[in-house]
Amino acid sequence: MRIPCGIRRVRVLLDIEIKNLKSFKNQTIFSMEAENKIEDRNSFEVEVGKEKFELLKTAVLFGGNASGKSNFTSVLSIFRYYLFNKGIEKYNKEGFRFGEEDKNSTIKVRNVVDDKIYEYILEINFNTKKIIKEKLYITALERKLVFERENNKIVKYDKEIFSEYEITIGFINETLTDSDSVISRIIEWRVPEEIEKYIFYIDKIKINNYSDDLGKYIYENKNNKKLVIEFLKKIGIIVNDIEVYREKNEFFLKNIRESKEFQILSEKEQEKLLSQIAYIYRIYFVYEDNQKQKYKLDYYEQSAGTQKILSMFFPIYNLLNNGGVMIIDELDITLHYSLIKEIIKMFNSVEYNRKNAQLIFTTHNLLLLDFNLFREDQIWFLENNDVSTGTELYSLSDIEGYEKNKYLLRDYLNGNFGGIPKLEDFGVDLWLEKKE
Repeated sequence: MRIPCGIRRVRVLLDIEIKNLKSFKNQTIFSMEAENKIEDRNSFEVEVGKEKFELLKTAVLFGGNASGKSNFTSVLSIFRYYLFNKGIEKYNKEGFRFGEEDKNSTIKVRNVVDDKIYEYILEINFNTKKIIKEKLYITALERKLVFERENNKIVKYDKEIFSEYEITIGFINETLTDSDSVISRIIEWRVPEEIEKYIFYIDKIKINNYSDDLGKYIYENKNNKKLVIEFLKKIGIIVNDIEVYREKNEFFLKNIRESKEFQILSEKEQEKLLSQIAYIYRIYFVYEDNQKQKYKLDYYEQSAGTQKILSMFFPIYNLLNNGGVMIIDELDITLHYSLIKEIIKMFNSVEYNRKNAQLIFTTHNLLLLDFNLFREDQIWFLENNDVSTGTELYSLSDIEGYEKNKYLLRDYLNGNFGGIPKLEDFGVDLWLEKKE
């Protein structure tokens, strides 16, 4: 697939709407649209046709354990899986599990790509493993239905968009199964430009994205090594040099070539896979003591926090340079609060985030409940106190009667916003057998 070139490079998320999915029973909407009444910061403007949208650069989600935070971050993974893969295999038990197993689940995602709004709707029955409905709308000056699918047939499509692709529609209607998305079949044929842009955007959304390619990045580009060393210095880790050695991955290559899964791939797919795993990269950090004596430490001898931030470095660097969306579950794990705060400030800034990249993440770090970092509409809470009703998701700006003040953390811990574990007192008796 060619990389589409638009007049403007805009790739942003407007909102996500879900129902009967994972722990979310009722209709639930998460939006990156800014509230008009709230201060003018941490946001940017996007224009589509005659409409203007004020969108947020970051959003943070708080909630107790088992509140649904990880379920929320997995929504786009499920959505993307169904768009690009045939059949319902990996995600086949994702409906709300408490009395709603037979009901359909719905995912609706709206994005802006270049100068158009894309609205994709999937209705799936996980119990029968069938896609029930599938729709794609595109809005420029007006909202237009690109295609509509019911069960295993495309029942409507835009004649103008598909004017040169009638054979594609015919092929899909002859071969579409209950569990294949229309998009997964379209990409096997010639793809209309409007849809190709959307596919490219969805494919580039980063979800819990930690790169294993640090060694490759450094090995192939000396400037990348300088970037990493300079970054480590800025977060208080002094490294004199980084050495990367590349080795042929013979053992893995042999096993892959002999596998049945590899044999059924096309020659082009085989070449692509082999190129991705052909080499392993060993990374060593070089340190110098006061006597100029050099010492090397393997990458895996670094702390878990150092490994995590290094694995995030190039995904974040590329995102800030190119725009797009990153969604991370529990961003704060193994990372110091001060470092997380700087990452958030970087995404919220105009200086560093000129392409208006969006960062959405969950956290348990309550120090991030801070109006110096976030507006009310950037702060979200999840609560799941009743298995029969499931997870509730709402923003601080949705809470009626709340007046902004400097005691945000105190108010949260006092339970004023919900989204906090309801704990009873417990002590050592809970963990150890009581002795008489």
